[in-house]
Amino acid sequence: LPADPTGARGLATPPISDTFKNWLDAMNGNSDKLDALPLPVAHGSNSQMEYLKLSNGTIIMWGHFNHGKNYPCWKEWASTAGYASDDFTINFPQALVDANPTVLAFARADQNPDTWVLKRSQSYTSFVGCYLCAIEETHNIKECDILVIGKWK
Repeated sequence: LPADPTGARGLATPPISDTFKNWLDAMNGNSDKLDALPLPVAHGSNSQMEYLKLSNGTIIMWGHFNHGKNYPCWKEWASTAGYASDDFTINFPQALVDANPTVLAFARADQNPDTWVLKRSQSYTSFVGCYLCAIEETHNIKECDILVIGKWK
């Protein structure tokens, strides 16, 4: 039922919750501190990734890469660690001020669930990786998603 603030319909007006009042008072008392939260200041992309710059100097970049069958796992990786593909390079849409950003990569292969993305190197402007597979294969379609968190200023 809709609220009945005047009591014209004979409905009781519920009391304001002390919990909500305390939360609202605390929120209003801290409103000047909200300016310190990192706010988005820019969004953009290149041909491979998108990015979001935050006011505190953090940048978040992400991308999805469908490599198709271009990177078969055919090179033996160590003696019993599986097989690696050739390297691929992902160019960041914005240069970073630190050459060691946090990079999270997730790989998928259409017929081989034991496939990973392995970092070979990274810099201010790019990530070089390869696929690592538990078994040798030359026919799987591979995709990867990458999330990069670093500093832009």
